[in-house]
Amino acid sequence: VAKKMTKDIHQIMMLCFNSVKAKLQVQNGFFELLGFDFLVDESLKVWLLEVNKNPALHTNSEVLMELTPPLVADTLEVVLEVYNKSKRQDRILPLVNKRNFVMLHHEDRR
Repeated sequence: VAKKMTKDIHQIMMLCFNSVKAKLQVQNGFFELLGFDFLVDESLKVWLLEVNKNPALHTNSEVLMELTPPLVADTLEVVLEVYNKSKRQDRILPLVNKRNFVMLHHEDRR
């Protein structure tokens, strides 16, 4: 069940990304952290509620205190690795610091 829900979430995220991909500007040294909010109904169907361009990174609950700081730290590690490789004109992949992130899209720009 969890594998199917994860697959569904990834598919929805890719549909969202592909719908705006042409409008995104790639700038070295810039990144965005998006927040995808999902709902799972009683039949375990996954629904996208919203996508936040500037998600709240509060730590005002036990769950958020456990999730948010590692998310921010891991995101910055990936961003800095990509930035440094790009600056040196090295290949971006493979990522050393990918942690638990899953790459849903890769487009080689060279």
